[in-house]
Amino acid sequence: YWEVPTTMTISHCDSCDEPKILIILEGRFVYVRLSDLYFCPYHTLVLPKRHRESLSECSVEERKEMDKLTITIFEAIKKLEPKFTDFVLWENEGPRRSAKHYHRHIIPNTGQPPFPVSINKVVKLKQQQLEKYMANFKKVLNF
Repeated sequence: YWEVPTTMTISHCDSCDEPKILIILEGRFVYVRLSDLYFCPYHTLVLPKRHRESLSECSVEERKEMDKLTITIFEAIKKLEPKFTDFVLWENEGPRRSAKHYHRHIIPNTGQPPFPVSINKVVKLKQQQLEKYMANFKKVLNF
């Protein structure tokens, strides 16, 4: 069901082209993946499978599934880390966005500022850390 429309106005989309190895939950229209950029533990992204540049371009089905999977991830993170009871939802849309593919960040509230002062201070997670988070999600989500 992965589809990049031939009428796409951009020449390249990192989200459409990225390897799907970090996916932790998948629906018919939307998927959830770990973020390899580290803001805090269990930082995840919710993305439509089809290339969309804004939420308004998403179909009703995509929006509903995005909300459903967001709630599922909230509950999974609460099981993994009971201290994380609230979350920051960051809708990546607008001129300062990091990617041309619409996505939603789910960032557990750790009590610390959720965003780095500078994007240059964001670190990429090491493979070992990614594998640990993936294994934890697999246990909780039963897959």
